[in-house]
Amino acid sequence: MSQLKFGTAYVDKGTEYYEAKYRCHQTKWLQKEAAALNLQLIPTQGIA
Repeated sequence: MSQLKFGTAYVDKGTEYYEAKYRCHQTKWLQKEAAALNLQLIPTQGIA
């Protein structure tokens, strides 16, 4: 919409950007679900 209204160019942010955004959304959702069950998420190192 802003492209038509303001004449801005489309910029492809790349796959990495969208995957990071998706992971962040999933993490927030999982934390919310865990809190509803009186659980706490503990971050771990990446899978080897």
